[in-house]
Amino acid sequence: NTPNSKTQKKVGVFLKKHIPGSRFIRESARELVFRFPPESETKFPELFDGLEKEAGFLGVTSYGVCDTSLEEVFLELAEEENDNKAILDENFSDNVPLPDHSKSEYKYLSRLSQIILLLHKRYVVQKRDIKGLFFKIVLPVLIIMAVLLVLLIDVPIEGSPIELTPQLFNTSGTGSSIGNNLIVTGSDFNISEQFISTLDGTYESVMLTSLKNLQTSQNVSEYLLNGFEGGEREFNFGSFIFGDIIKMILNINSTQIQELILPIIFQQEIDILDNITDTSAFLVALDEVLQDPNDFNIILDFVNQTETLFNFSFPDEFLQSLNDTIIDPNFNQTALELILSSIDIDQVEDEILNNLFNETEEIVIEGEGWTVSLTEEQIRSLSDSDNVTFHLNVEVPVSIMHNTSSSHSVAVFAQTYYDFLYKKCSVFSGSDLVAVNSPLPLTEQQSTEVRTILSIIASILLAIPFNYIPAAFAVFVVKERSCKSKHLQLVSGVDMLAYWLSTYIWDMILYFVLTILGMLGFLCFGEVSAVFTGTILSFLCTWSMMIGYGLSSLPFAYLLSRFFDSPPNAQISIMIIFFITGFVAVNSQLILSNLETTKDLAKTLEPLFRTWPAYNLGDGFLNLSSNFWETQIFDESRSPFRWEVCGRQLALLYGLSFPYFCWLMLLEYSSDGGSGGLFGRLLRLLRLTVHNAHNQLSGFKRVNADDIDEDVLEEEIRVNRDKHTLKAESPILIAELWKTYPAGNFISALLRQIASKICCCVKWKPDYPKVAVKNLSIHVENGETLGLLGINGAGKTTTMGILTGDITPTSGDAWIANHDVTGGESDGVRMSRQNCGFCPQTDPLLDLMTGRETLTMFGKLRGMPKDSLVQTVNRLLKSLTLSPHADKVSETYSGGNKRKLSLGIALIGNPKVLFIDEASSGMDPATRRKMWDLIADAAKNRAVILTTH
Repeated sequence: NTPNSKTQKKVGVFLKKHIPGSRFIRESARELVFRFPPESETKFPELFDGLEKEAGFLGVTSYGVCDTSLEEVFLELAEEENDNKAILDENFSDNVPLPDHSKSEYKYLSRLSQIILLLHKRYVVQKRDIKGLFFKIVLPVLIIMAVLLVLLIDVPIEGSPIELTPQLFNTSGTGSSIGNNLIVTGSDFNISEQFISTLDGTYESVMLTSLKNLQTSQNVSEYLLNGFEGGEREFNFGSFIFGDIIKMILNINSTQIQELILPIIFQQEIDILDNITDTSAFLVALDEVLQDPNDFNIILDFVNQTETLFNFSFPDEFLQSLNDTIIDPNFNQTALELILSSIDIDQVEDEILNNLFNETEEIVIEGEGWTVSLTEEQIRSLSDSDNVTFHLNVEVPVSIMHNTSSSHSVAVFAQTYYDFLYKKCSVFSGSDLVAVNSPLPLTEQQSTEVRTILSIIASILLAIPFNYIPAAFAVFVVKERSCKSKHLQLVSGVDMLAYWLSTYIWDMILYFVLTILGMLGFLCFGEVSAVFTGTILSFLCTWSMMIGYGLSSLPFAYLLSRFFDSPPNAQISIMIIFFITGFVAVNSQLILSNLETTKDLAKTLEPLFRTWPAYNLGDGFLNLSSNFWETQIFDESRSPFRWEVCGRQLALLYGLSFPYFCWLMLLEYSSDGGSGGLFGRLLRLLRLTVHNAHNQLSGFKRVNADDIDEDVLEEEIRVNRDKHTLKAESPILIAELWKTYPAGNFISALLRQIASKICCCVKWKPDYPKVAVKNLSIHVENGETLGLLGINGAGKTTTMGILTGDITPTSGDAWIANHDVTGGESDGVRMSRQNCGFCPQTDPLLDLMTGRETLTMFGKLRGMPKDSLVQTVNRLLKSLTLSPHADKVSETYSGGNKRKLSLGIALIGNPKVLFIDEASSGMDPATRRKMWDLIADAAKNRAVILTTH
């Protein structure tokens, strides 16, 4: 029976009567504990006989005896030794009872009040998380600015200035070192030797070699080609031949006569037409003028000069017609053309040659190193297709041979020769002639093309920092869920929608600050970032896309975070997913859409890509860049907000935020037992239906065990028989509770079942589900403490999850304070949670909140009135002996103090039912004992279920 002071006194007197020195240790719910002195075992038979006879009088229903444990020995020594007083001082206080606020009436906060309180929670955590703030806001802005540095790159596409020297040819195209041997030869040995002596040592790693047996450029060419093909000669880039003799074949026809002879005949320039500057084109010009009379003034000038120069007279009719035409522009041009066509050009040419050879017998043509003599007979006998061939030996002072595989070789070796001439003339010893080839600057068009390419590269690279941002914001969500803080907040009364709205709002506030800093970063680059901020419209478009990206990417990141329990793994994985759906997708679409063979594939994939926020942002930046340069080049101004520019991307970025958030809420409502009202219950019912069908497909059948203990069987019979009565009287009632986890997935199980039905010869090995909770039936009354014992994986934590509404059972019923916690009745889970406190196996603490802030927040979530909350929190901290650490952040707590604070969260609000999962894990024996004493004190007027190994 429930012990009281009278019972304790009667039992104590009885025990001391039989075994003197018996000492009372503690009282726990329905249990009294006494300690016997050493060597009292011989008196046990007499004691047990007396207990059997007087059990009814003493109020004892059962009793037991055990040896003193090592833990008890440790505690005894700790109490006796003054040196260990510090250990006891840090443990729970025996003199401070738990605060009693059982008479306080409280109610859940409204959804708006919950959002405000949860926003305050995020503010408290964030103001201490400076490192997290840096990685969420500052680091992305720095990466954005680093990407924009691409726009400052001055790409020397035109190339850098090159000094023209033979040292350029010391390495091959593959980077390997090669020899640079220059041949110096020719018939003028004095000059060649002087060349070698003058330039010897001027150019590092350049060797000047004299080959006297090679006197012409033809000899050198044959020497190099024959030796190179046989592998006997080194690679050569240039040669110098002084006093070279070049064999030349000159073929002259009638057309070339005009170009070769006339410059000799006429030693002065004449201007016949605007496009004729020398007499070499005279006859050609005469043909053109007579056949195409366009400008009469030019024709007249031509006629006058022709008559003066060649002592030749045109017919009077022609001159009169020409004058009449000049005076009268309306003169019939057809008549003029008939007059002009009557002039015989051959006659004009014939008279010019007659006048020429009246003064000389032959014409001597002199070139540089060669001469040709032409007689009147040779010239008159030539037709357009006939040739006169001359074999000439042309003498030149120097020939420079160069390797045409290098575009700079001819200039390099010409400069080398000029350096030789300069050194010969210079009075300063050691002076050099240096030639530098500086490329022309880029044209405006080329410069625009380069800047366009850089802008496109920057637009693509901007996707990288934005891929990191959502992953950084998802870390807190994963951490809060993995440590059970989120679940404990839901148990404490937080509405699921309020939780996610507060998370979304807070993250968007931080993200909005990030966008402001990001835009300031754009502005810091001035005109360089004009693509994104050059005009008011482009500035607003860039900012709008950044804000829209946050609105849609954060819910998407929340969705992805559901697959992870480790914050670091979640951050890395989500970042990779955004990188693939953003940077990789944008580049893939860009490449596929520009290849003729893959354009159809690009169109097919585009609708899928459009569902990803990162892709829409990257594509928007690309379109913004393209629109800017199209405006610059074609001078066609288009608003960046137009649909074909960035309008579609903006619509998707803002529009996707709602479906992603709704999708998130659907999944959250379907997984948590107390969310979503009627809609959430329907979702969970649908999920449970699929779950049960999966169990059936896996061959699962519920079979009760045959070897059930007698007391367990009695409890099961009583629960099933008196279910309705116990539901109203007992704080905790569990009836035939099952929880299974099917193996594999529903689709594969269904396909296997269909295949086995169609083909009888196919036999699939059953893949049975895992049974976590098996037909559990029990009730716990006020003042009782039920311990769930078992190894890891026995289903203790799963049972706790079911009783707190975190896990939906496969079948069975569970009531907390007469409310269905399995979700079978409307508002049952919420009302059940209002009457229970939960201390999970992992500490549900936010590391950057103090113990006082944590208890105050959960007290407010429980709806405790402000006038009693502060006093209750202070008394609870004192009872938990956490007062010295009350204003320290919980990450500085020891493992034992964290468990104390976790227990305090479960106790705040005075719940009728207390669930404690592994309460004393990580504690030393003294602290563990005090923890059990505190739980025993809390269990006096509550129903308690705890788990341990």
